[in-house]
Amino acid sequence: MTEKSNGRVFPERFNLKVPQGFSRALAELADKQHTTRSEVVRQALLREVEANGLQLAPAPPTAATKSSFTAAELRLSRLRVPPKEGPRP
Repeated sequence: MTEKSNGRVFPERFNLKVPQGFSRALAELADKQHTTRSEVVRQALLREVEANGLQLAPAPPTAATKSSFTAAELRLSRLRVPPKEGPRP
């Protein structure tokens, strides 16, 4: 199953067992960060992987990633201002 979040595609999925109360604490953290529980866990796992000196292999491009803009590109496109027109002769 593929999960799509904020324009990114996450093709892999896994389940894990957690201590009692973890889900509630995770929901509270997600609310504080104004995001989803999945994104909180995803970011924490990515930080841990990077902290241990590991890198994820780049994903092969798909039709969805080839044709979509990244979030950064979309933010930049919103910031572009057309040039001001000078005085007309």
